[in-house]
Amino acid sequence: MPGKARRFKRRAWAFALRAKGFSGAAARMWTRKVHASQEDSSRFSPSEKKRAYSLGFMPEAVEWLGITDANRSSFISERDYLYLHPMNSTYDKWLHDRISALNVFRAHADMFEPCHFHIMRRAGSPFFIALTPEAASFPPSAAGLHSFALGREDLVITSASWSNEACWTISATQGSGGERCFLLDEVPFTEEEFAQWLDKATRRYVLVVVEKPGRASFFERLAPGAEASVHVRVLNEDGASPHVSQALVQLSYPRGVLFEDAESTSPGADGDGDGHPLEESGLPLSARRKKRSTS
Repeated sequence: MPGKARRFKRRAWAFALRAKGFSGAAARMWTRKVHASQEDSSRFSPSEKKRAYSLGFMPEAVEWLGITDANRSSFISERDYLYLHPMNSTYDKWLHDRISALNVFRAHADMFEPCHFHIMRRAGSPFFIALTPEAASFPPSAAGLHSFALGREDLVITSASWSNEACWTISATQGSGGERCFLLDEVPFTEEEFAQWLDKATRRYVLVVVEKPGRASFFERLAPGAEASVHVRVLNEDGASPHVSQALVQLSYPRGVLFEDAESTSPGADGDGDGHPLEESGLPLSARRKKRSTS
């Protein structure tokens, strides 16, 4: 097969895997393995190779392990392992993503600030997912978020990653004529302006709507003055991979890093003027990266 056609085929395979949630690196690793196997495994027929790849294995592994449709579920395939690789090595996915962390530690949800909405970009526009029963009673839309936030002063819209670079307080009011108004870091937005802001924000971030910690967190009650952390140690008797055989990770959450300095990072507070956030970059100045607290 000509080189360009081979590259196109591998990219098509990788695209299909990425659509299923694989990282780009994992998708490329799998497609390269399949391509190398197709070139080198001459003692296997095309149908045997195709069946092995569909099961997530190389044909040599299917033969060596005696994998059949009946016992397939007893094995973690090479393709499955690549999909799980972030959790089996650096744990990046659920350490750096609030939603994944909440799913992993669902039994300990009281350790986290309540997370009500997940807002991402889908089909070219912001897409809302309600995460709590309270949020689910409102429409999954900006209008539903407005109704949810109406009269509340304890909400923050921030990045879905454990990051301090994007964080705004959010509240809502309603005019005498029924018009909806949002306030981001106390800056008023009409419904149309908020839609423009949200469209731009979701091009840069995956967002969540969380509650400010209204009382001492679980970790602060447990160890006052200490940073929150989750320690995980995973042992594997086989020791086949050093990443799997032993891993120690820590999830830190410095006290007040998201909320205590909200006033100093609001629009106009740093000497840049009182211009409306939509006038320049389309995002409030508090979107600029904040330095992590070192205290």
